[in-house]
Amino acid sequence: MVNEDQNIDDKQENGQHPTRSGLFRWLGRILMFIGILLVAVVMLLQLSSVQTWLSSKVTKYISEATNTTVQAERLKISPFDGIVLHNFSITGQKNDTLISGEALNISLRKNLFFLINKQLDLSYLGIRNIRLNILTENGESRSNLIKFIDNLSTNPNKTKGKPLDLKVKEIDLAEIRVRIDNRNKGVLQSIDLTSGNILLEFMDLECKEFIITSIVLDRPAFQKHTYEYECNIDDELTVLQRELKTEEKPGEPLNLTLRELAIRDGRFGISNGLLVTEEKYKNYLDYNNFSFEKINLLLTDLRIKNDFDLTAKLEDLVATDNTGFEIRHISCDTILMDRSNTELRGLMVDLGQSKVSHFFKLSYGDFSAFSDFVNKVILTAHLENSVVRMDDLMHFVRGLSRVPVVQHNRNELINLSGRYFGKVNN
Repeated sequence: MVNEDQNIDDKQENGQHPTRSGLFRWLGRILMFIGILLVAVVMLLQLSSVQTWLSSKVTKYISEATNTTVQAERLKISPFDGIVLHNFSITGQKNDTLISGEALNISLRKNLFFLINKQLDLSYLGIRNIRLNILTENGESRSNLIKFIDNLSTNPNKTKGKPLDLKVKEIDLAEIRVRIDNRNKGVLQSIDLTSGNILLEFMDLECKEFIITSIVLDRPAFQKHTYEYECNIDDELTVLQRELKTEEKPGEPLNLTLRELAIRDGRFGISNGLLVTEEKYKNYLDYNNFSFEKINLLLTDLRIKNDFDLTAKLEDLVATDNTGFEIRHISCDTILMDRSNTELRGLMVDLGQSKVSHFFKLSYGDFSAFSDFVNKVILTAHLENSVVRMDDLMHFVRGLSRVPVVQHNRNELINLSGRYFGKVNN
């Protein structure tokens, strides 16, 4: 009886072993097939003919979806290393170039297969010799860039799913040029950058939270030029679209931490072809036509919460304006800014003979008040051991040049300590 039971157990065990081993063999074959398939895909992607075919397919799809002409000389994709795009351009129907570039390099921390789970983790993003031309035609409410993005993202059959989880550790910029022409407003803005580097510690696009270790910009330049009076137009939205827009829930507020911002040899300028500087004021600062060059700035501990509540520390700022007037040094222990107030605590200003400190507060209805600074911005000042040269004061408030007592004492130095409240023109 014992022998029969033992034989039954042996048969059961012998029957189970082939089943297990067969399962493991099939599992091994499946894994081997997947591995061979992945290797084959990677090897195929390295072939120049496949790269060319893939590039043509991608550019054709984008061209048809956006009603533009997309061209790329070379597109190289490595699932484990990254993406390299050479000599690419996007041209509109009117033969206007939206964007052109020499090189876009993307290095991966996680391979491209993580895109299946909507994760894109980049260790490096390099952008070189890029030209971006954003144009809003007269009578239109959307720029060519907005049209391109809308056309590319419009898909009526697409359901909203998990957002892309994008992470970037480092961004390198070289020879960047951006032109923004709004013909409704009659304003042309130009942004140029020789080189730049951005190091990111954390980013969450969905929650709009960013921690940036440093931003270093070499020879950045910004110029805003007004060439025509603004032409107001009605937004091209249907009544239904307007209702949907008003019913949209507000997104997450921006929360940003920037540990260090450095600008080297920058330039900032504003010009207005409709309001030419009078000859008698050419040696004074004209807020409609001015520029600052040789800008060197170091800003630390910048924080933006809830979209616009800003705090920062200004370590150093030097610049020279278009009249040759020098700002030798400005620093501020604490900068506080919101939509209606700006506070400068522990402020130190060195203009050569003029030296000003200690606390300033600017109050305004909104930022449009700065277009008429002397009449619309209220100043609160607590001055300690400050010295002001009358000629320096006239440089920033040119209306004082019409006051005889100020004009006759322009080289005088005034020692100031105390408090002031009111508008600059008071």
